[in-house]
Amino acid sequence: MSNQSIGIAASLVSAIIVFAVYSYYMFGLYQGGAFEGAGASTLVGKSAIVLIVASIIAHVVVRVAFMVLNSMVTREVEPLIVDEREELIELKAMKIESIAFGICFVTSMIVLALALAPVYVVFLLIIASMFATSFLGALVKLYLFRRGV
Repeated sequence: MSNQSIGIAASLVSAIIVFAVYSYYMFGLYQGGAFEGAGASTLVGKSAIVLIVASIIAHVVVRVAFMVLNSMVTREVEPLIVDEREELIELKAMKIESIAFGICFVTSMIVLALALAPVYVVFLLIIASMFATSFLGALVKLYLFRRGV
C-alpha cells in the first residue's frame, strides 16, 4: 500500500470515527430534549467548534499512527517531496469537494430561506455536509491514485 493510500485511509478512518462519535453525542442531546428552547443554536455552535478541534486532533493522531505502523512493517519512510501527479490529484479532489460542499451549503440556505427547518437543523446539515464532502474528497483521491489520474 503506497504512502498516499495510507494517508487517505487515515483520513477516512478519522472522519468516520469523529463523525460517528459526534452523531452519537448529538443524538443523545436530541433525545434528552436539549434542542427544545432558545439555546439550541448556541448548543450546536459550541458543539461544532468542539467537533472541528476534535477532528483535527483525531486526524493527526490517526495519520501518525498509520505512518508509524507502515514504517514498522515496510521499513520505509514517507518521502517529503510531493510530485506533480500528487499535486494534480489533490487539486482535482479539492475541486470536487468544494463543488459538493457548495451545493450542500446552498441547499441548506434554501431550506433556511423557505423556513422548512429550524436554524439548528440547518447548522447540523452544514456540519454533516462538511464531513460528507471530506469523505467524498478522500474517496476521489483514492480513486485517482489507484487509476493514475
